[in-house]
Amino acid sequence: MINSYFKGFKIYTAILIMAVLVSCQEAKKEKQKKIHHFDLTVNLSGDYPSEVYLKTDDMTLTSIVKNSQAHFKDTLSFAKSAQLFIDDSNGSQRFYLALNSLQTVNIMIDKDSIEDQYFYNISAPQVTPIIESSIKSSYAAYQKDDLSFKDFSDDFSNFLKSYPNHQVIGEILTDISQKNKMSFEDLKSLKQQANSSHFKRDDAELFERFYKIRKKYKKGEAFYDFELDNLHQKPVKLHDIKAKLIYVEFWSTWSDEPMMKTQEFLDNYRFYKSKSYEVVSISLNTNRGIWLQNVVESNMPWVNLLTEQGYTSQITSEMGIYNLPQNYLIDSQGNIVAKNVNYDNLKTYQNLLLN
Repeated sequence: MINSYFKGFKIYTAILIMAVLVSCQEAKKEKQKKIHHFDLTVNLSGDYPSEVYLKTDDMTLTSIVKNSQAHFKDTLSFAKSAQLFIDDSNGSQRFYLALNSLQTVNIMIDKDSIEDQYFYNISAPQVTPIIESSIKSSYAAYQKDDLSFKDFSDDFSNFLKSYPNHQVIGEILTDISQKNKMSFEDLKSLKQQANSSHFKRDDAELFERFYKIRKKYKKGEAFYDFELDNLHQKPVKLHDIKAKLIYVEFWSTWSDEPMMKTQEFLDNYRFYKSKSYEVVSISLNTNRGIWLQNVVESNMPWVNLLTEQGYTSQITSEMGIYNLPQNYLIDSQGNIVAKNVNYDNLKTYQNLLLN
Protein backbone atom coordinates (compact mmCIF):
# COMPACT_ATOMS: atom_id res chain seq x y z
CA MET A 1 0.00 0.00 0.00
CA ILE A 2 2.79 2.39 0.99
CA ASN A 3 4.84 1.39 -2.07
CA SER A 4 1.83 2.04 -4.26
CA TYR A 5 1.40 5.47 -2.64
CA PHE A 6 5.05 6.43 -3.23
CA LYS A 7 4.91 5.15 -6.80
CA GLY A 8 1.87 7.31 -7.50
CA PHE A 9 3.53 10.29 -5.80
CA LYS A 10 6.64 9.89 -7.99
CA ILE A 11 4.55 9.78 -11.16
CA TYR A 12 2.60 12.85 -10.06
CA THR A 13 5.83 14.70 -9.24
CA ALA A 14 7.36 13.79 -12.61
CA ILE A 15 4.27 15.04 -14.44
CA LEU A 16 4.31 18.26 -12.42
CA ILE A 17 8.00 18.86 -13.21
CA MET A 18 7.39 18.23 -16.92
CA ALA A 19 4.47 20.66 -16.90
CA VAL A 20 6.60 23.34 -15.23
CA LEU A 21 9.43 22.80 -17.74
CA VAL A 22 7.05 23.03 -20.71
CA SER A 23 5.47 26.14 -19.22
CA CYS A 24 8.90 27.74 -18.76
CA GLN A 25 9.91 26.90 -22.32
CA GLU A 26 6.70 28.38 -23.70
CA ALA A 27 7.18 31.49 -21.58
CA LYS A 28 10.76 31.76 -22.84
CA LYS A 29 9.60 31.45 -26.44
CA GLU A 30 6.91 34.06 -25.87
CA LYS A 31 9.45 36.38 -24.31
CA GLN A 32 11.84 35.88 -27.23
CA LYS A 33 9.10 36.87 -29.66
CA LYS A 34 8.74 40.26 -27.99
CA ILE A 35 12.31 41.32 -27.41
CA HIS A 36 12.90 42.74 -30.91
CA HIS A 37 12.13 46.40 -31.45
CA PHE A 38 12.19 48.57 -34.53
CA ASP A 39 12.48 52.34 -34.65
CA LEU A 40 11.79 53.81 -38.08
CA THR A 41 12.00 57.44 -39.17
CA VAL A 42 10.54 58.34 -42.56
CA ASN A 43 11.79 61.54 -44.21
CA LEU A 44 9.28 62.82 -46.75
CA SER A 45 9.69 65.33 -49.54
CA GLY A 46 7.32 66.52 -52.24
CA ASP A 47 3.55 66.79 -52.02
CA TYR A 48 2.92 64.43 -49.11
CA PRO A 49 -0.28 64.07 -47.03
CA SER A 50 -0.70 64.53 -43.28
CA GLU A 51 -0.61 60.79 -42.47
CA VAL A 52 1.55 57.84 -43.54
CA TYR A 53 0.87 54.14 -42.97
CA LEU A 54 3.37 51.34 -42.39
CA LYS A 55 2.09 47.87 -43.32
CA THR A 56 3.38 44.33 -42.95
CA ASP A 57 1.44 41.10 -43.52
CA ASP A 58 -0.18 41.30 -40.11
CA MET A 59 0.22 44.87 -38.88
CA THR A 60 -0.76 48.41 -39.89
CA LEU A 61 0.63 51.45 -38.07
CA THR A 62 -0.28 55.11 -38.61
CA SER A 63 1.92 58.16 -38.09
CA ILE A 64 1.11 61.86 -38.29
CA VAL A 65 3.62 63.74 -40.45
CA LYS A 66 5.41 66.48 -38.50
CA ASN A 67 8.21 68.62 -39.90
CA SER A 68 8.39 66.37 -43.00
CA GLN A 69 8.86 63.26 -40.87
CA ALA A 70 6.82 60.25 -39.84
CA HIS A 71 7.90 58.01 -36.99
CA PHE A 72 7.07 54.34 -36.31
CA LYS A 73 8.05 52.31 -33.28
CA ASP A 74 6.91 48.81 -32.28
CA THR A 75 8.03 45.21 -31.67
CA LEU A 76 8.45 42.28 -34.04
CA SER A 77 9.44 38.65 -33.58
CA PHE A 78 11.59 38.70 -36.75
CA ALA A 79 12.64 41.05 -39.57
CA LYS A 80 9.63 41.60 -41.82
CA SER A 81 8.95 43.04 -45.22
CA ALA A 82 7.10 46.36 -45.03
CA GLN A 83 5.61 49.03 -47.27
CA LEU A 84 4.76 52.67 -46.74
CA PHE A 85 1.28 53.69 -47.85
CA ILE A 86 -0.32 57.05 -48.47
CA ASP A 87 -3.81 55.56 -48.90
CA ASP A 88 -5.34 52.15 -49.57
CA SER A 89 -4.02 51.92 -53.13
CA ASN A 90 -0.74 53.84 -53.19
CA GLY A 91 2.16 51.97 -51.62
CA SER A 92 5.94 52.11 -51.89
CA GLN A 93 8.22 49.31 -52.99
CA ARG A 94 8.80 46.93 -50.13
CA PHE A 95 11.78 47.10 -47.80
CA TYR A 96 12.81 45.28 -44.61
CA LEU A 97 12.53 46.55 -41.08
CA ALA A 98 15.78 46.45 -39.12
CA LEU A 99 15.42 45.06 -35.62
CA ASN A 100 16.96 46.56 -32.48
CA SER A 101 18.43 49.53 -34.35
CA LEU A 102 17.49 52.95 -35.63
CA GLN A 103 16.44 52.97 -39.27
CA THR A 104 15.79 55.79 -41.74
CA VAL A 105 13.78 55.79 -44.96
CA ASN A 106 13.73 58.65 -47.47
CA ILE A 107 10.86 58.88 -49.97
CA MET A 108 9.65 61.42 -52.51
CA ILE A 109 5.91 61.82 -53.11
CA ASP A 110 4.29 63.47 -56.11
CA LYS A 111 0.58 64.20 -56.37
CA ASP A 112 -0.98 63.91 -59.83
CA SER A 113 -4.51 64.05 -61.20
CA ILE A 114 -6.42 62.55 -64.11
CA GLU A 115 -9.89 63.96 -64.80
CA ASP A 116 -10.10 65.46 -61.30
CA GLN A 117 -9.05 62.14 -59.72
CA TYR A 118 -5.99 62.58 -57.51
CA PHE A 119 -3.36 59.92 -56.86
CA TYR A 120 0.14 59.76 -55.38
CA ASN A 121 3.40 58.52 -56.89
CA ILE A 122 5.88 57.25 -54.32
CA SER A 123 9.57 56.93 -55.15
CA ALA A 124 11.62 53.85 -54.31
CA PRO A 125 12.51 53.97 -50.59
CA GLN A 126 16.11 54.82 -49.76
CA VAL A 127 16.74 52.77 -46.63
CA THR A 128 19.54 52.91 -44.03
CA PRO A 129 20.76 50.51 -42.75
CA ILE A 130 20.01 47.65 -45.18
CA ILE A 131 20.67 44.43 -43.27
CA GLU A 132 19.83 42.27 -46.29
CA SER A 133 22.23 44.00 -48.72
CA SER A 134 24.93 41.32 -48.34
CA ILE A 135 22.73 38.36 -49.30
CA LYS A 136 21.05 40.34 -52.09
CA SER A 137 24.46 41.22 -53.54
CA SER A 138 25.52 37.58 -53.33
CA TYR A 139 22.36 36.47 -55.13
CA ALA A 140 22.82 39.11 -57.84
CA ALA A 141 26.38 37.85 -58.45
CA TYR A 142 25.12 34.26 -58.68
CA GLN A 143 22.51 35.29 -61.26
CA LYS A 144 25.24 36.87 -63.40
CA ASP A 145 27.41 33.73 -63.10
CA ASP A 146 29.99 35.76 -61.18
CA LEU A 147 29.53 33.50 -58.15
CA SER A 148 29.28 29.71 -57.97
CA PHE A 149 26.32 27.98 -56.38
CA LYS A 150 28.56 26.72 -53.57
CA ASP A 151 29.71 30.24 -52.69
CA PHE A 152 26.16 31.58 -52.86
CA SER A 153 24.92 28.66 -50.75
CA ASP A 154 27.59 29.43 -48.12
CA ASP A 155 26.51 33.09 -48.05
CA PHE A 156 22.89 31.99 -47.79
CA SER A 157 23.64 29.70 -44.84
CA ASN A 158 25.71 32.34 -43.05
CA PHE A 159 22.98 34.95 -43.45
CA LEU A 160 20.42 32.51 -42.04
CA LYS A 161 22.61 31.91 -38.99
CA SER A 162 22.58 35.63 -38.21
CA TYR A 163 18.99 36.34 -39.30
CA PRO A 164 17.15 32.98 -39.24
CA ASN A 165 13.66 34.35 -39.92
CA HIS A 166 14.42 37.36 -42.12
CA GLN A 167 11.75 37.65 -44.81
CA VAL A 168 14.28 38.47 -47.53
CA ILE A 169 14.97 34.71 -47.60
CA GLY A 170 11.44 34.15 -48.87
CA GLU A 171 11.86 36.86 -51.50
CA ILE A 172 15.11 35.32 -52.80
CA LEU A 173 13.85 31.72 -52.81
CA THR A 174 10.69 32.79 -54.65
CA ASP A 175 12.75 34.56 -57.29
CA ILE A 176 15.00 31.50 -57.69
CA SER A 177 12.03 29.18 -58.11
CA GLN A 178 10.44 31.46 -60.72
CA LYS A 179 13.55 32.03 -62.83
CA ASN A 180 14.38 28.31 -62.91
CA LYS A 181 18.14 28.70 -63.32
CA MET A 182 19.02 26.48 -60.37
CA SER A 183 18.70 22.69 -60.34
CA PHE A 184 15.87 21.30 -58.23
CA GLU A 185 18.36 19.55 -55.93
CA ASP A 186 20.13 22.85 -55.20
CA LEU A 187 16.82 24.65 -54.70
CA LYS A 188 15.70 21.91 -52.33
CA SER A 189 18.91 22.22 -50.30
CA LEU A 190 18.26 25.95 -49.77
CA LYS A 191 14.60 25.38 -48.93
CA GLN A 192 15.51 22.88 -46.23
CA GLN A 193 17.52 25.56 -44.42
CA ALA A 194 14.73 28.14 -44.41
CA ASN A 195 11.58 28.47 -42.32
CA SER A 196 8.82 29.10 -44.86
CA SER A 197 6.29 29.88 -42.13
CA HIS A 198 8.00 33.27 -41.78
CA PHE A 199 7.91 34.15 -45.49
CA LYS A 200 5.83 37.10 -46.60
CA ARG A 201 2.38 35.74 -47.45
CA ASP A 202 2.67 36.45 -51.20
CA ASP A 203 6.17 34.93 -51.31
CA ALA A 204 5.03 31.80 -49.47
CA GLU A 205 2.20 31.17 -51.94
CA LEU A 206 4.33 31.80 -55.03
CA PHE A 207 7.26 29.77 -53.78
CA GLU A 208 5.07 26.77 -52.95
CA ARG A 209 3.51 26.88 -56.43
CA PHE A 210 6.79 27.10 -58.35
CA TYR A 211 8.60 24.64 -56.06
CA LYS A 212 6.02 21.97 -56.93
CA ILE A 213 6.48 22.73 -60.65
CA ARG A 214 10.29 22.49 -60.42
CA LYS A 215 9.94 19.17 -58.61
CA LYS A 216 7.57 17.83 -61.27
CA TYR A 217 9.85 18.86 -64.15
CA LYS A 218 13.25 18.12 -62.67
CA LYS A 219 16.04 16.06 -64.25
CA GLY A 220 14.88 12.51 -64.97
CA GLU A 221 11.16 13.36 -65.08
CA ALA A 222 8.96 13.38 -68.20
CA PHE A 223 8.79 16.62 -70.19
CA TYR A 224 5.34 18.13 -70.76
CA ASP A 225 3.58 16.35 -73.66
CA PHE A 226 2.70 19.47 -75.66
CA GLU A 227 0.72 19.98 -78.86
CA LEU A 228 1.53 23.28 -80.61
CA ASP A 229 1.21 24.71 -84.12
CA ASN A 230 4.22 24.93 -86.43
CA LEU A 231 4.98 27.48 -89.16
CA HIS A 232 2.28 25.95 -91.38
CA GLN A 233 -0.29 25.94 -88.55
CA LYS A 234 -0.12 22.16 -88.32
CA PRO A 235 -0.18 20.67 -84.80
CA VAL A 236 3.03 19.05 -83.56
CA LYS A 237 3.25 16.84 -80.46
CA LEU A 238 6.35 16.01 -78.48
CA HIS A 239 6.14 12.32 -79.38
CA ASP A 240 6.05 13.27 -83.09
CA ILE A 241 9.69 14.38 -82.81
CA LYS A 242 11.98 11.37 -83.17
CA ALA A 243 15.53 11.96 -81.93
CA LYS A 244 17.99 10.67 -79.35
CA LEU A 245 18.51 14.19 -78.01
CA ILE A 246 16.09 17.12 -78.31
CA TYR A 247 16.98 20.69 -77.39
CA VAL A 248 13.86 22.73 -76.50
CA GLU A 249 14.10 26.50 -76.09
CA PHE A 250 11.37 28.85 -74.88
CA TRP A 251 11.85 32.35 -76.27
CA SER A 252 10.16 35.37 -77.85
CA THR A 253 11.21 38.13 -80.24
CA TRP A 254 11.12 40.65 -77.38
CA SER A 255 13.13 38.64 -74.81
CA ASP A 256 16.88 38.39 -74.38
CA GLU A 257 18.62 36.72 -77.32
CA PRO A 258 18.32 32.91 -77.04
CA MET A 259 21.36 30.68 -77.51
CA MET A 260 19.84 29.13 -80.66
CA LYS A 261 20.25 32.44 -82.53
CA THR A 262 24.05 32.28 -82.50
CA GLN A 263 26.04 31.14 -85.53
CA GLU A 264 27.91 28.49 -83.55
CA PHE A 265 24.60 26.98 -82.43
CA LEU A 266 23.39 26.83 -86.05
CA ASP A 267 26.65 25.19 -87.17
CA ASN A 268 26.37 22.74 -84.30
CA TYR A 269 22.81 21.84 -85.32
CA ARG A 270 23.83 21.13 -88.90
CA PHE A 271 26.65 18.87 -87.69
CA TYR A 272 24.58 16.84 -85.21
CA LYS A 273 21.27 16.75 -87.13
CA SER A 274 22.29 13.52 -88.88
CA LYS A 275 23.24 11.97 -85.52
CA SER A 276 19.61 11.98 -84.28
CA TYR A 277 19.65 15.47 -82.75
CA GLU A 278 16.76 17.93 -83.05
CA VAL A 279 15.99 21.46 -81.93
CA VAL A 280 12.51 22.68 -81.01
CA SER A 281 11.91 26.39 -80.51
CA ILE A 282 8.71 27.40 -78.70
CA SER A 283 7.86 31.08 -79.02
CA LEU A 284 5.65 32.95 -76.57
CA ASN A 285 4.89 35.68 -79.10
CA THR A 286 1.22 36.65 -79.15
CA ASN A 287 1.55 38.11 -82.67
CA ARG A 288 1.94 35.30 -85.21
CA GLY A 289 3.06 37.63 -88.02
CA ILE A 290 5.97 39.07 -86.05
CA TRP A 291 7.05 35.56 -85.04
CA LEU A 292 6.91 34.23 -88.61
CA GLN A 293 8.96 37.12 -89.96
CA ASN A 294 11.59 36.72 -87.25
CA VAL A 295 11.95 32.96 -87.80
CA VAL A 296 12.42 33.40 -91.55
CA GLU A 297 14.88 36.29 -91.20
CA SER A 298 16.89 34.49 -88.49
CA ASN A 299 17.40 31.30 -90.54
CA MET A 300 16.01 28.79 -88.04
CA PRO A 301 15.85 25.44 -89.91
CA TRP A 302 14.57 23.30 -87.04
CA VAL A 303 11.10 22.69 -85.57
CA ASN A 304 9.53 26.08 -84.84
CA LEU A 305 6.37 26.16 -82.72
CA LEU A 306 4.17 28.94 -81.36
CA THR A 307 1.93 29.32 -78.33
CA GLU A 308 -0.03 32.49 -79.09
CA GLN A 309 -1.40 32.76 -75.55
CA GLY A 310 2.10 33.63 -74.34
CA TYR A 311 2.53 33.43 -70.58
CA THR A 312 -1.11 32.35 -70.13
CA SER A 313 -0.80 29.29 -72.37
CA GLN A 314 -1.18 25.77 -71.02
CA ILE A 315 2.46 24.78 -71.47
CA THR A 316 3.90 27.91 -69.85
CA SER A 317 1.51 27.68 -66.89
CA GLU A 318 2.11 23.95 -66.47
CA MET A 319 5.92 24.26 -66.63
CA GLY A 320 6.21 27.59 -64.84
CA ILE A 321 7.92 29.40 -67.73
CA TYR A 322 8.39 32.78 -66.11
CA ASN A 323 11.77 33.91 -67.37
CA LEU A 324 12.97 33.93 -71.01
CA PRO A 325 14.87 32.40 -72.64
CA GLN A 326 14.85 28.93 -71.04
CA ASN A 327 15.96 25.61 -72.47
CA TYR A 328 15.65 21.89 -71.76
CA LEU A 329 17.43 18.81 -73.08
CA ILE A 330 15.18 15.77 -73.59
CA ASP A 331 16.11 12.17 -74.39
CA SER A 332 14.40 9.79 -76.83
CA GLN A 333 11.97 8.68 -74.10
CA GLY A 334 10.77 12.24 -73.51
CA ASN A 335 12.57 12.57 -70.17
CA ILE A 336 14.46 15.67 -69.04
CA VAL A 337 18.24 15.29 -69.25
CA ALA A 338 19.19 18.84 -68.23
CA LYS A 339 17.86 22.39 -68.20
CA ASN A 340 19.20 25.84 -69.02
CA VAL A 341 22.47 24.53 -70.42
CA ASN A 342 25.09 26.79 -71.97
CA TYR A 343 26.84 25.96 -75.23
CA ASP A 344 29.69 24.03 -73.58
CA ASN A 345 27.19 21.96 -71.56
CA LEU A 346 25.24 21.22 -74.73
CA LYS A 347 28.34 19.89 -76.50
CA THR A 348 29.15 17.71 -73.49
CA TYR A 349 25.72 16.06 -73.61
CA GLN A 350 25.97 15.66 -77.38
CA ASN A 351 29.31 13.87 -77.03
CA LEU A 352 27.89 11.58 -74.35
CA LEU A 353 24.60 10.71 -76.05
CA LEU A 354 25.20 11.07 -79.78
CA ASN A 355 28.80 10.03 -80.52
